[in-house]
Amino acid sequence: MRGRAALPPGNPYLMRNSWYSHAGWGPAGTGAAPVSSWTGRYTLREASLQWVPGGPGTTGAGHRRYQGYGQAVLACGTGRVQKIRIDGGRFDVIDELVVPGREGYLPSAAEIVDLVALVDEAGTDERRFLPPLCDMLARTRLTGAALDDGRYGVLDRDGYWYLNVDGAIVKIADRGPDGVETGIEILAARDLGAGHLRGLAMTYDGALVAATADAIVVTDRDLRRVAAYPLDSPLAGHGLCLDARAGIYVLTETGPRKFVRTGRSISADPGHGAWQYRYEDGTRPVAGPALMGFGDDPDRLLVVADAPPGGDSARATVFWRDRVPAGCSRLAGRLPLTTGARTRAPLVFGYRALYVTAPAADRAHPAPLDPALFAFGVSTPALGRAEQVVWNPARRRLERGWSRSMALASGVGPVSTRDETVTLCTVRDGQYTLVPTDWANGDPRGEITLGRTHRLNTLGGRYIPMASGDYYVTGFFGAVRVRRP
Repeated sequence: MRGRAALPPGNPYLMRNSWYSHAGWGPAGTGAAPVSSWTGRYTLREASLQWVPGGPGTTGAGHRRYQGYGQAVLACGTGRVQKIRIDGGRFDVIDELVVPGREGYLPSAAEIVDLVALVDEAGTDERRFLPPLCDMLARTRLTGAALDDGRYGVLDRDGYWYLNVDGAIVKIADRGPDGVETGIEILAARDLGAGHLRGLAMTYDGALVAATADAIVVTDRDLRRVAAYPLDSPLAGHGLCLDARAGIYVLTETGPRKFVRTGRSISADPGHGAWQYRYEDGTRPVAGPALMGFGDDPDRLLVVADAPPGGDSARATVFWRDRVPAGCSRLAGRLPLTTGARTRAPLVFGYRALYVTAPAADRAHPAPLDPALFAFGVSTPALGRAEQVVWNPARRRLERGWSRSMALASGVGPVSTRDETVTLCTVRDGQYTLVPTDWANGDPRGEITLGRTHRLNTLGGRYIPMASGDYYVTGFFGAVRVRRP
């Protein structure tokens, strides 16, 4: 595969020269990016971590370079949006705003600093670190739904950042043309009227597609024209992915579906290329979807995880996403996994897909957040597994790749298409460590010890490589920059 794996086409409507302009590193949902990962063995010092208190929950991120000079990251968590300057070694807030309606969820920066100091000082003693966390969750009425704010952020080529906030899309802009030091404002907001957003992506012709539990919604970037298509079965979990030919893919409770954009509307007509695969045997959806196969690749597939009736096991499952070859069915292949029912959406590069299991919040449910999630890897072992499957185009079947048991944290980095590695994150006794791993064979290519602090807990967020060689972490308690030694 080395040197030959095709990548999704670039989206001309996303911000250029950005190391993170679209949630999941692009609308194809692969989690693969043309970035470089760290390799080698390092133990970082405390001074290597730069932190901007924020959140709670800062899953949203968007990187922008400004003409002339300057770079900034837009960060979002629970309705708090921060513009953080990152060039010249800086990592400080230029401006901050709160989306109307989210004010009651937000502790102050000083409160967050005090809380993190308290829980860090408690070490692995959950009798000491869980009570203050429970108190914060109770006072802020924090829910899994609120933590989704900004998770699916999209930064377009004109510098506008589109965020999901509950059931609305919020458009964030600079207040003027003065460059990186300019403050930010809400330029527009549109409640789509279809419930809590579980996915947002930019099409290859510049529209926005959102997914809710019960509908697929398309809107223009001015948020004026909205077209919705109701789902006949609820969306399973989170996410959607797009191809460059107007295809929209989701995983519902009864199976995967492909819709097709036709002008301003959405079509489920097979005559337009849409399809639906129904689980008839009690199969349950688990995670996904993501696209596999691009460019000159002979096979184009949709990758998900699902589970057989009963039990808590999962399976890697792939479907033909376009034309079904003669003699084949829509279901192209399936293999049992050992990653269990907590399997996350797969990472895909080439004809390989990696499934990872790790503790994570069930953000599809609006119930209050379980404080026990903060104990994984601190006072409770974080038991996880990374398992890869490989599509064999010659035999048209899934085959087993490598598999590793690890104390996986909830955060994960991308597949580096430059180095052909994937960055996994482990946590043991509160110690966070990055493990760059060879994409083809699963061998470790290094170990970077980051430190013991709840600032590095992402609760399902991202470790994002920056062009500078540093890492940007979507920490639960605010954005973190990890400086490369």
